[in-house]
Amino acid sequence: HRAYLLTGRIEESERAGRRFAELLGVPNATDYVTLARAARDSTARPASRAILERWERGPNPTWPEISLYWIVMGDRDRAVDALEKGLRARSPMMAGMKAAPWLGAVQSDPRVGRIIRSMRFP
Repeated sequence: HRAYLLTGRIEESERAGRRFAELLGVPNATDYVTLARAARDSTARPASRAILERWERGPNPTWPEISLYWIVMGDRDRAVDALEKGLRARSPMMAGMKAAPWLGAVQSDPRVGRIIRSMRFP
């Protein structure tokens, strides 16, 4: 789902998100479809914002994933904020940040540089 989303293949992203959720029994399958649609359809953005805000309030937010979707929707500040929260929460998914291809969209933000440096990657 995410790979399709990052390469602009939105319809494939929607299908893959639906299938991913079905296979894993994820209760929020429609969330992934809505988030994929937000990349091409601005009318899906309010619903996507609500999804991300709900995910942020959840018991174990996956901050890098949330950051990715904020980037897709064009909200770089919220994307970097999510990364900072992931760092503070010591999210295991943060381990892939140095090589994350989607991070390039916010790479110029000085906060991202500080996040990467603070993780002391080799």
